[in-house]
Amino acid sequence: MAQRLFSTAYDGAMSDGGAELALRARKLLNLPSTHAATEQEVLSTKQLRLAYFQAAKMCHPDTIDADNGSLPGSAVDKKAARRQESANQFMRVTEAYEFLLSRINPSKKYSASDLVSEKEEGEFRRNCQDWLGIPADVVEESKRCPLFREWLKGNTDAAHHWKIFLMQNGGLAPRLRATVLVEAGEEGPGATSRRRRSR
Repeated sequence: MAQRLFSTAYDGAMSDGGAELALRARKLLNLPSTHAATEQEVLSTKQLRLAYFQAAKMCHPDTIDADNGSLPGSAVDKKAARRQESANQFMRVTEAYEFLLSRINPSKKYSASDLVSEKEEGEFRRNCQDWLGIPADVVEESKRCPLFREWLKGNTDAAHHWKIFLMQNGGLAPRLRATVLVEAGEEGPGATSRRRRSR
């Protein structure tokens, strides 16, 4: 099982019911600390989502201070260090968000249709086409894929491009009101009929 980046000091131990991890996760998302046994009493999905969006934007490499004089080496080395720290921070913030989301009381959870406005969805769809050149439905499906998430941790130019896009566009949280799974052979998002091979 992969170790959580934001909780490496605890090495998966949750003897306190995860309260210590919840405090660390809240700190990563710049949420006020609470001594509640769970997030159920104090946090809604909307509040958590907004905090995650802000924290993801702060992971952009231009906001990470890797050029504080403590790093030896050239400007290129410092840029690479800033880029890697940015990627690591983004993954920590995402894992913290998902950890806290799993602890929210079901009565305070909202569906994607309640959380995502039509304007927000339209903007996300345009950004997917403009930045990545692919439909937003493919991006949403990719964000849920464990292999894609593992690839995002890499240090390739392509992974970096996707991370920058995700940092500026809501991270790995859902951004579409209704998700349409895209399958091979379909004409486009939401297509109901498939091509049949004629013999």
